[in-house]
Amino acid sequence: MEYLDKGEKVSHMAGIVPVAGQPLDYGFPWHDSLVPVGQDYLAVERAVYECALAGCESIWVISHVGTQPLLRKRLGDYITDPVSLKTIDPLNKRRDISIFYVPIHPKDRDKRDCLSWSVLYGADSCFRIAAFLSKWILPDKFYCAFPYGVLPDDIIYSSRSTLSKRKNVFFSYEGKTVRDGLHISFTFNANDYKKCRDIIKHQTLTEWDSDLPISRKTFSKFYTIQQVFSCLDTGNSSVIETDWFYDISTWDSYRKFMASEHIIEKQKNVFLSLKRKKFPNESDLERKNKND
Repeated sequence: MEYLDKGEKVSHMAGIVPVAGQPLDYGFPWHDSLVPVGQDYLAVERAVYECALAGCESIWVISHVGTQPLLRKRLGDYITDPVSLKTIDPLNKRRDISIFYVPIHPKDRDKRDCLSWSVLYGADSCFRIAAFLSKWILPDKFYCAFPYGVLPDDIIYSSRSTLSKRKNVFFSYEGKTVRDGLHISFTFNANDYKKCRDIIKHQTLTEWDSDLPISRKTFSKFYTIQQVFSCLDTGNSSVIETDWFYDISTWDSYRKFMASEHIIEKQKNVFLSLKRKKFPNESDLERKNKND
């Protein structure tokens, strides 16, 4: 995975929303990413909206096959860039951002399908598909938004110009980033991807070369985000401190967020475009011809 040097600013920042991973301690009959964080507002919706607010050109949702139908019914195929709604456009056109759904590969299920691997697998899938189409649409960097981390929208919007640069960005709360195990947003490039991928692959090979029985060779799927992303370098990156942040990856922390004074409201004017694009079929064309 390598990208073309197109200047200081990136031309394609891909948003990664990892959904596939080991279950949390919620105990709900539905997926953990579908918990509400506001009125008619789900955690995975907030993560997708955050990617759009950050200026991503495409958004990639990584999940298991069984979860995709419900996610796509809720999210749709595209979302409107919130900034395009604030720009005076004489044609009154809104910029839509495509949402792609990537299933975890069958060979990775129950082996290394942790949340960290979902981030890396989504970045790899995005790069491979873009490389198949054209080298000029290759992603320059990736923006990861976890469904289990809630931070204010204002800090994302105000950091949009910083995120558009090639330099990596880490959001921080009380001096801690994703390197410390927080489910807080960050960006990474192709070189960072290789370093994090090698950590999981090396552990997987070491485990399968051991004398453990096959039923116990599933250690990689329990890798935490701290174990994988602690190798990232924040020294040469921009670290943005946020006023408040909630890691809702546990039931106790989720209760604290819901009982807090911070209210997350759904931007309905943006989510009006969260629907499937319907292509006309034969019956639609016949009905149109009769009306004409």
